[in-house]
Amino acid sequence: MYGEADGYLIVYSVASRESFNDAVSILKQMKKTPELRQKVVILVGNKQDMVRKRVVKTQGKVKFMNP
Repeated sequence: MYGEADGYLIVYSVASRESFNDAVSILKQMKKTPELRQKVVILVGNKQDMVRKRVVKTQGKVKFMNP
């Protein structure tokens, strides 16, 4: 499903909770796949300029990445 990459870049919109939740689901699925556990994964919040529409806060991202 994920191919044989050395790393992965997952991008979500900070203006969409659904987009962030989808990214989290992908990360959880990857953690359950033994051959992907040691891969580099970069999570990127896109649309940082949409301050007024922002729904994903930094604290939630940090909490997820460092449980």
